[in-house]
Amino acid sequence: MGAGFGLYPALQTGSVLTAILTAVVVGLLLLVVVVAVPILFLRGLKETYLSTAWTLGYREIPPSLPQAEPVIENAA
Repeated sequence: MGAGFGLYPALQTGSVLTAILTAVVVGLLLLVVVVAVPILFLRGLKETYLSTAWTLGYREIPPSLPQAEPVIENAA
């Protein structure tokens, strides 16, 4: 609501088209800010979960048994 009060006097000086374009641009910028913050927070939670799941899953893998050396026979 504060952005609307601040934007109103600026929009009264120009044409209707300028006022509409300015209002749309400011509205989209505010929308991006309001939507981007929660999305970034949720993406951070998701990445933290995936990193933790991979780390814990990797720790549960048992060590593999040592591989035997292949036997090479002489053809001569």
